[in-house]
Order: sequence, then structure tokens, then C-alpha cells
Amino acid sequence: MISKVSFCLIFFLVIILFNSIIKTVDFPTAGLWTGIRPLERKVKLLNEYCTNGSIDYLILGSSIADFGFSAKEFSNILSENLNRNIKAFNFSSGGAELTFVRKLLNFASLTCKFNNILILFPLQGKHELEYSPGYPDSILRDAPVGKYIDNSFFLKISKFFFFETFLNLTSMLRDQLLYRYYKSLVGGYDDNVNMSPNGDLEALYIKAYRQTMKNDFENLAANLNFFPNPTPGSKSIHLSELHIKNMRQILNFAKSEGSKVIFVPIDQYVGYIDKRTEMVLKKKLHHESYAKYFDVESINILSEFEPFGYDFADSVHLNYFGSLKFANLLAMRMTNQIVKIATHDFSIDKHFDFLDRLQEQHKYPDRRMVKVIRLGQFNQTDKLKCYFLKNQFNPVLPPKMKIYLVSDDNIQLEIFAQELEDGGYLAELNTSSTNEKYYFVELKDNQIYKNAYIQSCSLQSEKN
Repeated sequence: MISKVSFCLIFFLVIILFNSIIKTVDFPTAGLWTGIRPLERKVKLLNEYCTNGSIDYLILGSSIADFGFSAKEFSNILSENLNRNIKAFNFSSGGAELTFVRKLLNFASLTCKFNNILILFPLQGKHELEYSPGYPDSILRDAPVGKYIDNSFFLKISKFFFFETFLNLTSMLRDQLLYRYYKSLVGGYDDNVNMSPNGDLEALYIKAYRQTMKNDFENLAANLNFFPNPTPGSKSIHLSELHIKNMRQILNFAKSEGSKVIFVPIDQYVGYIDKRTEMVLKKKLHHESYAKYFDVESINILSEFEPFGYDFADSVHLNYFGSLKFANLLAMRMTNQIVKIATHDFSIDKHFDFLDRLQEQHKYPDRRMVKVIRLGQFNQTDKLKCYFLKNQFNPVLPPKMKIYLVSDDNIQLEIFAQELEDGGYLAELNTSSTNEKYYFVELKDNQIYKNAYIQSCSLQSEKN
């Protein structure tokens, strides 16, 4: 007979072994700990990123920063300009206001040390409710971690049980065994977007109509009109007491950890392109008042940043190309490098003209594309190799994919790509065109490719 002690010992050894094995399987995050799957995905990435020591810059913000800032590009440019390795991680989260930014800082500090905290800071109104429906604060409050978010000791314990053990993955394992796909998994905005090792959401798509874009542009401008101009010498700012309280908690935490807080003003895409003098000045004065009120450094590049054309994912967010531009400009400014700023002499109406061309020949709601080639820089023997993201709702893609090369004036070339052993797809270009046009690789929205997005594409010449 096995004694009770021996039975318990064997039981716990089996649990430990099972936990070790299941953690090696690449399951998607289930969101059991926080209720927010993209956040848990970032926690996992941050844990891996911090294994070799502290990081130089932790980036915090909402989805505007999540989509619109490339910590990877920022890190690369700073490293190159400073001749030393600079580490940066984007720990932003969708829907985060200052109340949630403070909580993000609590999560990040569990396993990581950081020298600087970049808060990508849009203008915020007098928002006094912390737990508004649909916002991440409410989701977090009702999750297992909710009661412990401000207690580092119990936060670590809850992380161990609900995030680092097999409890977080049992539903994923059950789904795979019974259904061969993740039936119980709730979709998240990050499922069809590549997330870099630096925590960046790399959105390779455009999703907007001209009228939607114009309406959002006008609404943002109307909201800004309600913001009073800061009074010189005033000791108050246009920010709610709730946000002021949370910002002070962020600053106190950073001070206790020896970290420096830096404000980096950001905006919605339709705000970036609003270059009207009165709007630019009002935003500048408000951001200056925030920095002065909290006595922090502020690096403002809004007046210099010129997103254009295919740099947006929608009316609010930049896409991957826009995020590279913003991060590059910020890194160059922080290292006092000369930046050649491209300007565009377009009225707002002209700026949206290209959206008409986007919809001219296409009747589907979004475009999923990546800019990779210019005709005239390749020949008929070259091929195009692409990788596609696929999520749990459509884990299998067909062996042959129809994709398009689409110019910025909607000239299209239809090509077929065959699946390779490494998971990529290879296509013959079959064109002798030498017109100097930028072309995009596009995957159209239909039932077959509904959950597939472009991850990367590159030219493959005979030399390769």
C-alpha cells in the first residue's frame, strides 16, 4: 500500500511534470489571468525580453501607441546612433487611459527593470469614471488578478497560479484534443496582427472609407474645440482629478524605482494630418501644460510628423509603416540627428482623395496589404515569397493562394502563390512591366482567406 505521504508526493510530481510539458507547447494565451488576451501575450513577451537584464525604454500607452509606435525600430535607431545596444519594449494596451497605464506599470515591474518610461500621451478630457463598460479597467477588475493589481506580493502569486501554471492552458488543450482548433477562445484584436518580440503590433492593412475618415476628422476637431486654451501661469490643467491622481502614482512609482518618466505626445491618425495652425498650437500648449504641471520632460514631434498615403490602419491608428516613421523620427530627435522632413502640400480634402481610388474598384470593407516592391527593380525571372498570419478560427490555409500586386492608382496584377514546406508561399511574377510604380501585395477579403493576413513579403531573385 502506498502511504498518504507517498501518494501526495507522487501526485505533486506528476502535476509538476505535466506543467513543465504543457508549457512547452505553443498555445495561444487564454486570458484566464487578466481577461485580456493581448495583454497576457505581451506579459509573456516582456518576460522573455527581460531575461538578459533591464531594458532602457518601456513604452506605455493605448492602442494608438500599440499600433502606432515601433519599439523595435526605435531600439535599432537609438542603438545605431549611440553605438551601444538600446533595448525598448512596447507594453501599450488597447483602451488604456492613465488609470490603466498605472496598472500596466505594475504588471511590467513584476519581472523587469526599466531605466526610462515613455508615456505616449494623447490629449485626454475630464474623464472621471475608472470602470467604464468596455474599457480594460472593468475587464481587469472582474478577472482573477483584479483584487491584487496594487499589491506586488499577491500580484506575483496570482501570476504564478493563473498565468505560469497549466491552469491557464487547460481549455486550450481540451479544445485541441476534442475539436482540433480553439473553440472556446474569444477573438482579440491582435489575432490577425503580427506582434514583434518588442511588443509592437505590426498592422499590415488599411481599413477606412473616405466618408468615415472625414467624419472622424471633423469629430476630433470638434472635440478639441471644447478644450479651453491653457492660461499662461495657471496652476491647473485640462485633465480629470482621476487622471491626475493616477499620473502622480505613476511618477511616485518611477521615482521609487529610479526610472525617468518622459511624455511623448501622440494623436489619432486624423489628428496627425490636421495641420491647421490653430489646432497645432492648441495641442502644443496643452501638452506643454501637462509636462510643466507634472514636472516631467516632454519630447513633442507632432508638428514634424507627416504620415501620408498608406501609413494608416484606420482613422485612429497608424499601421506598421506609419509606426516605423513615428519611432524613427522620435529616435532621431532624441539623439539630435538631422531629419529631413517630407512635407505634403495637400488640403484635407485632397488628403482623402486617394481613399476614393482605394474603393474605386473594390467593394470590400478593408484592404490587407504590404508595400514591398517597385516595378522596374525586378525582372521576369524574379519571384515573390510571402508569409501569412493565420489564427485559431481558420488554422489551415489552402495550398494555393490568389494574391494581387496593386499599384497606388489601382492597377492590378493577379498572381498565384504555391505553399512551400517552410509555410511560405512562392509566386511567379509573370510581368515585363518597367513602369516606376510602387506596388503592394494584397490579400483580398473573402471567405477562404477571412482570417489570413500578410505577415511579410520579399522578392526572390535567381541569385537567392
